[in-house]
Amino acid sequence: MAWVGQEKLYKAIIAELRSDTGAGGLVPLTGYTATNLSIGRETPVVKGRTPYLSVLIARSAPMIGVDVTKLQRATVEFRAIDTSELTAIRIADRLEELLHASDDNVGYWDPSNDDISCRQSRFRNRVGPMYDEDTDTWDLLVEASLIWVGTPCPAT
Repeated sequence: MAWVGQEKLYKAIIAELRSDTGAGGLVPLTGYTATNLSIGRETPVVKGRTPYLSVLIARSAPMIGVDVTKLQRATVEFRAIDTSELTAIRIADRLEELLHASDDNVGYWDPSNDDISCRQSRFRNRVGPMYDEDTDTWDLLVEASLIWVGTPCPAT
């Protein structure tokens, strides 16, 4: 059952990242299109499939306490990968900018959709750039923490 909820979280996060279409957004930076799925779940790094922004839910566990029984705390790892160090840095910069963003309504990056409700998110860490000689790519890791529940946002 937890896996089903986690699958919904993956879909919500990836859909939100794929909606960042403005100038300097993740879609133009990665070249994402319906046929070039350059924003998605973590996959093996292939030089010919770059730039790529991968998403990995490293851990998602229920929060403990009387008032938080349905809430989950997730650690999400985003990896910006490209053969160009500058492009990988720009993708990571944009991702970090989104995670630090303060929406007037909620005050945090919010990938909520019809299946899940994100109650809080925060930037945690950034590592890299690291060069991988085997794939000839640069890789930056951006880590975030999300508190979410597997039900949609309440109607207002």
